[in-house]
Amino acid sequence: MSILLRRPEPHDAPAMWAARSRAIRAIPRCYYDEASLSTWASVPMPAELPDVIAALESVAAICDGQIVGWGLLDRAAWRLEAMFVDPDYQRRGIAREMYGSLEATLKHGGHGLLSVSSTLNAAPFYQRMGFVERERSKYHHPSGFVLDCIHMDKQIV
Repeated sequence: MSILLRRPEPHDAPAMWAARSRAIRAIPRCYYDEASLSTWASVPMPAELPDVIAALESVAAICDGQIVGWGLLDRAAWRLEAMFVDPDYQRRGIAREMYGSLEATLKHGGHGLLSVSSTLNAAPFYQRMGFVERERSKYHHPSGFVLDCIHMDKQIV
């Protein structure tokens, strides 16, 4: 399996959103209840996602011509905004490669504290990437559901 990392284009937004929704549907139910995951996975793609893709640092993982993962980083805020990998492609190092690509953009701009609000299932991944738990809280999604999350930080030097 060959994975290509590239900067996504605004027209990639629907394929990115589809991979996101599949990833959410595959989260083990020991982390979140079925109703929350179903509601979260069913949220329609925001109309502004193509503009967000263009404005932020972003990476897409491509396999056999399709987007199988993606991530967004707000360099100005030093915040990892999103990272998703299609469940058919998880556990193959794709998230690690995407994260490494995004982190490299920060290293060219200095040093600082990178933050992420992680889902419970993704926290072990971020810990392996060097993030440290800061606090646990509730994320209140505009669609009306609530998810437990873990705020994490990593010093980038």
